[in-house]
Amino acid sequence: MVTCDHQRAPEYFAEAILNPKEFLAKSCSDWDTYKDKKCENGQEIPLGDITAKITGNFYLETNKDKPYARKTDNGLGSKILNLLQQ
Repeated sequence: MVTCDHQRAPEYFAEAILNPKEFLAKSCSDWDTYKDKKCENGQEIPLGDITAKITGNFYLETNKDKPYARKTDNGLGSKILNLLQQ
């Protein structure tokens, strides 16, 4: 079963703010289509972008542990976040 860990939401959001280009959600009709990489328009939006005027279903996967962003390169933002949480 796939679920969202709402207790980690503040950590995801903090990491997304520090690494906005690494925490991208993709527009897709449903989870299975997303997992099969068959999304029609494939529009991506950074997690937590409150300025975007976009609606729809957006999906992303996270790593089990920090850094949570799958596209991360352990950049400066991730390093700062790890230091702040120690």
